[in-house]
Amino acid sequence: MDNIKIKHKILLIVAILGLVVIAGGLYAALSMTAIDTAYSGLLDHEEHAAIESGEAGRDLRNIMSSAFNLAFETTEAGDARMLQETLQAEQTYLQDLSAIRALVPAYAAAIDAMESKAKADFARCDGPIHHAASVTDAAAIVAAGQILRTQCEPLLHALEADQRAFTDRVVTDASKNSDDLTGQTHRTVATTLGVEGLGLGLAVLLALWIAGAKIATPLTRLSEVMRRLADNDLAVEIPDRQRGDEVGLMARTVEVFKDNALERARMEEREAAALAEREARARTIEGLTAAFDRSISSMLDTVAGASTELEATAASMAGGAEQTTQQATTVASATEQASNAVETVASAAEELSASIREIGRQVSEASTIANTAAEDAGRTNQTVRDLEATAAKIGDVVNLITDIASQTNLLALNATIEAARAGEAGKGFAVVAGEVKNLANQTARATDEIGSQIGMVQTQTQNVVEAIGGIVKRIDDISHISTAIASAVEEQAAATAEIAGNVAQASQGTALVAGTISGVSDAAAGTGAAAQQVLSSARSLSSEAEQLKSVVTTFLHDVRAA
Repeated sequence: MDNIKIKHKILLIVAILGLVVIAGGLYAALSMTAIDTAYSGLLDHEEHAAIESGEAGRDLRNIMSSAFNLAFETTEAGDARMLQETLQAEQTYLQDLSAIRALVPAYAAAIDAMESKAKADFARCDGPIHHAASVTDAAAIVAAGQILRTQCEPLLHALEADQRAFTDRVVTDASKNSDDLTGQTHRTVATTLGVEGLGLGLAVLLALWIAGAKIATPLTRLSEVMRRLADNDLAVEIPDRQRGDEVGLMARTVEVFKDNALERARMEEREAAALAEREARARTIEGLTAAFDRSISSMLDTVAGASTELEATAASMAGGAEQTTQQATTVASATEQASNAVETVASAAEELSASIREIGRQVSEASTIANTAAEDAGRTNQTVRDLEATAAKIGDVVNLITDIASQTNLLALNATIEAARAGEAGKGFAVVAGEVKNLANQTARATDEIGSQIGMVQTQTQNVVEAIGGIVKRIDDISHISTAIASAVEEQAAATAEIAGNVAQASQGTALVAGTISGVSDAAAGTGAAAQQVLSSARSLSSEAEQLKSVVTTFLHDVRAA
């Protein structure tokens, strides 16, 4: 509710009142419409049914009248006409009952009972009625009339009585329903007035609550806050700022006024503090000006004295720089001569180192060749030893062949003896045995010769082995000597390289000294120039100090005047 605009609150009150009135009117209209519909139904059904029921009673009386007229009719045409009227009256009565049933379905059970009874009674009266239509003489007519009176009239009177009772019932129920509708109408009017009154009362209370609690009271609180702000009470709390209606908008606006007033007060405080600070600053500046005057005067005097001393020092520096330049020139000349000598020694050391490296390379190559020869001699020695072993094996084979030849010769001798024993039959065998014996002798001789040659080979092989062993020993000695020479050459090469390195470093150091002396000479020349510049600057500083003193005096005079 606090976030609804005041205009919308007023419209809400009007809307509530309108809704109450509309609701009451709608309730009354609906209720009266229902009552009117009920009255219309009462008039269209119950009242009409009562009228139809009365007409049904009249139809019963017409049936009775037509039946008696039929009895006293003396012509056939008259009997036929009256019979037709009587039967038509019966059908009309039954149609009246159907019409009544359609008008008041609530009475269908009673109507069905009357219809069933009427059909049964009409069936019982059909015989007497048709009999009365068939007689024409006076005596028969009287008798037929008497039959109708005794048999049909009581039945028709009973039906008429039931019909009157039904009519009275319908009329009574219609009257009761009419009274009920009248009472309902009165109750509807009373209820409508009560609901309208209650709704209007609640709407008025709600309107008073909205107008008082949600509009007037917040405005009163805000008015009191504005009065306190006007009295410069800036500590007051602004209420209802969170509301979304016009009161909240006014409260936030008042808060802006309060914030502006607070900011204005803070600005006044800051301005007062700034004024006090400016006054204190002016006093401080006055004191600092006096102190500055004293300090700057003392400092300018000191600067003037220092400038004079600086001029003397600069002149002394110029003389020292000139002397240093002369001495540096002399040292540079001597250093250049030493550098040339060192470069000569370095070149000779480099050549010596190259020669030693070449000797070392040759010795290393000789050592390598000696090692290779030693390895080849060793392999040759092994080959000769293998040859000696092979020769020994060949000797063993020759001995074996010699043994085989001896055995073969012995076998050939035995074969010859056996052939001689055999006589003529063994001659051929004796020839073969002789050939075998010759072959065995030749083999023995060849084997002896081979054994002799192998012995000589073994002797020579042994000599070769011994000679190769001596060669291998000499080669090993050469290899050891070459290794020792190579080691000595390497040590000599290392020493020579170290000498060459030291000479190179000495050459570099000499060159560095020469460069340094040259730098010293340049620095001395620069020092002389700088001394001249310092001398000039000192003189200029003295002049500037005098001018600064004059300017400071003028500045302090102006500050004090301001």
